[in-house]
Amino acid sequence: MGPEKKVEQSIIKWLESYNGVDGPPYHTVVYKIHGGSQFQKSGIPDILCNYFGHFVAIEVKRPDGQGELSTNQIINLIKINMSGGVGIVAKSLDEVKQGLSKHGIYKPNPQAYASGSTQRITQEHIDGFRDI
Repeated sequence: MGPEKKVEQSIIKWLESYNGVDGPPYHTVVYKIHGGSQFQKSGIPDILCNYFGHFVAIEVKRPDGQGELSTNQIINLIKINMSGGVGIVAKSLDEVKQGLSKHGIYKPNPQAYASGSTQRITQEHIDGFRDI
């Protein structure tokens, strides 16, 4: 596994650690984007997530500094930030935390959020989406 993938995995694992072990509570929803498809717009950040109600997009780069942002990646991160989201370029998990702090949304203790909820996805939730 390459160095960029290791950083990606550590970020995803950390983001998902805010959720309950066996389901709720859900404080983050995380998606890893796999680029390079002819059916996908170029420059979409590697990780898209909802972090405590905030849209966050993370472009992960190698920790050794190799690899540059493409013009499309830069433009997409600018658009995300200009539209109220949080676009971050990160070479480490610490840089993600710094980016979230810069935007005033960093929550430092995942374990404090990952327990004690009675929130559950019910059939009523599912049916509510079907009625749309």
